[in-house]
Amino acid sequence: MKKNKLKIISIFLLILIILCSLISSYSLQENIENQDQNKDLVTGFYNWTWESKDKCNSGTGNPNKKHKIGILFGGEKADEAINKYKDDSDRLKNCDKKFLNLGGGLKTGSWSVDIIEIINNKYSDLKKAKWDGVCFDIEVCVPSCDKTKALSNAFSNTFKQCEDAGLEVLLTTNITGPYDLSCTHCRDDILAMILNHKSITYISPQLYGSSGKELPKLSKDLMKRYELLGKKILPSIPKESDWEEVRKNFSWVGGYILWMHNSDPSCKNKANWCGKDWNDASNNCNKTENNHQCPNSVDSDCSNGYKCFANINCSN
Repeated sequence: MKKNKLKIISIFLLILIILCSLISSYSLQENIENQDQNKDLVTGFYNWTWESKDKCNSGTGNPNKKHKIGILFGGEKADEAINKYKDDSDRLKNCDKKFLNLGGGLKTGSWSVDIIEIINNKYSDLKKAKWDGVCFDIEVCVPSCDKTKALSNAFSNTFKQCEDAGLEVLLTTNITGPYDLSCTHCRDDILAMILNHKSITYISPQLYGSSGKELPKLSKDLMKRYELLGKKILPSIPKESDWEEVRKNFSWVGGYILWMHNSDPSCKNKANWCGKDWNDASNNCNKTENNHQCPNSVDSDCSNGYKCFANINCSN
């Protein structure tokens, strides 16, 4: 009887050892794969040309962490941006390649055929001024329906001219493509041209709303039309903490570009908390059920009419 018990215990221990060995081997393999993924990851950031009032939820300045891509971003019309920042590539630090942004999400950054024709002969000047590439922010396009084909052709031509001048082409746009177009199919036509253009190195669909502070509701279908381009896609995301959620939903992308990054060292121990006002959020953080953290930096994180306040060093 005792021998049978010892035999059963021995078999059980042997099975346990084998299982532990398999789990350990799987975890090691997973770590190696994650290291390989991180090694090939292409990351970047936008450096806002304006001064942000919120130092801890800002894209002003350069991040402390090194990235492969840095983008000087002002949001102006393309010709104005070149005239204003042509000689400012040294404003970008902690990045391997420096890109100048052209265009933006407001009317002040809109595109037209006339503007594109103006900048076509400017790319060689940017190359001489030590820029590595151009980021085309194509969002606001307002031609009439019958002129959309001309605009699409103008974009296609300028991407090629930019590449021929020795500059890399990065394109960012709203997740569904350019907006403020006069007809629905115009957006699809221009986005289709963008997705098939051979001169574009990277495409960065914007995974944030007008506030720039939170991810949209993510689903597998959200970026379905981008999926065939794989590692060429670098979504623009609000903050680095959003990357894991993005990677879970879109494991096929090549990396990300940060809209916001904490460039102020004093932000390290600070966070966002809900309160009736800033003093309430600071004095009562973690004390009541309403004074909790708002991780996405938006008022909708809070309840019962409370609002989200930044730069709070909570010691409660």
